[in-house]
Amino acid sequence: MIALLTGVLRNVTDDALIIDVHGVGYRVLAPVHALQSSLALLGSEITLHTSLQVSTDALRLYGFLHPREEELFELLITVDRVGPKAALAMLGTGSWETLASTIRSGNSAALALTPGIGKKTAERIILDLREKMTAFAAPQSGEVPLEPLPTDASAQAVVALTSLGFNEREAHAAIDAVLKETDGTHPPVNELVSSALRRLGAGVAHRD
Repeated sequence: MIALLTGVLRNVTDDALIIDVHGVGYRVLAPVHALQSSLALLGSEITLHTSLQVSTDALRLYGFLHPREEELFELLITVDRVGPKAALAMLGTGSWETLASTIRSGNSAALALTPGIGKKTAERIILDLREKMTAFAAPQSGEVPLEPLPTDASAQAVVALTSLGFNEREAHAAIDAVLKETDGTHPPVNELVSSALRRLGAGVAHRD
């Protein structure tokens, strides 16, 4: 099993990093934030904590900048109906600390708004992993009541994005940009979040 990979970063694609290790190029699937932050490292040496996943049709290598992120990925894919692709999407929209805190707080509504994760799967993630999040997030002094989710779809989408690590300015900018392209129609929350995440991943909504 390949647990750690160190080599020269040769390319960054839409979903992967190409790492040159002594003349052998490894295609490593990585979270969106890792792809973004690695752009400045092209031509430089990089180290990734990796997880090799074997399926019936392929071997896929997943890479992470922090060991805790890789550990959380491994836990997520133990949950029924959560495959590597869904786990990577969850980790790609914010920090691993934020995701761990979201699971630990029992906020299934926020998890369910992640593209590829439905309500039942979100509840299953919390049921299976909540007690294991102590290693990832500091224990709370008491249960923190969650604020009711807003009923407006765009407001719900903003809540989902901020719960996954983006600040409100980024979230609002991304949602507003998506709505400007819908010709007056209002997409469902999951579509809004998915489209906004693509914009945030491409850096469209990040402005100073």
